Amino acid sequence: MRRAIALIMVLSVFCCSVFAGPSASVDTVIDALSDGLGAAMVSWLSEPRIALQGVTVVSGEGVLPSLISFVRSDVSTYLDSLSFFYNGQGITAGNPGILSELLRTFSSDAVRGYLGTHSFKPGDAVLDGSVRLLSETESDSVLGNNEDWTDYNAYCSFSIMVTGAVTDGGFIAEGMIRIEGGPERGVTIVAEDFKVNDEIVEIRPFSFSFGT
Repeated sequence: MRRAIALIMVLSVFCCSVFAGPSASVDTVIDALSDGLGAAMVSWLSEPRIALQGVTVVSGEGVLPSLISFVRSDVSTYLDSLSFFYNGQGITAGNPGILSELLRTFSSDAVRGYLGTHSFKPGDAVLDGSVRLLSETESDSVLGNNEDWTDYNAYCSFSIMVTGAVTDGGFIAEGMIRIEGGPERGVTIVAEDFKVNDEIVEIRPFSFSFGT
């Protein structure tokens, strides 16, 4: 169950561009960020782990990675790097019984379709920066088979620069991500103080429950 919340984070990242976007430029930045963070989490969850150009993911002691870093990472390279999904391979999970429905949702076709939606070309969007896990309170219930995850919470910060041909000179996205556990194996993910070049971007909280 250690990676269940990480899988939910992947899904929330893939949905964030739908929830917000005050301008076309900011929409493009959010698309690039969601591609980068989603691909990084997918590569971290895969077995064997798939390397992405310019991306480093450091595992932590709890549920989430302690660090995701990007160094001149071209978003256009992720689709080819994750091409193993096209052959029917998927994400490794610790408890297929609980995660089976989510894994069906997060299928090979879904990954391929999402990363192909934005059609970034080489040099269009390049990421530099990081997402850091600041704190994580992990209860035995999350790692076990209990239904109540309300004791779990985590807090992350992110600061990522997006440059390239479609960014009109470059943008800096920064803010915080709060993850809260809930009943019925529920998780809510909230973006706080999310800004793009100091412009506040509102993103609706994302919630998911594995149910009883």
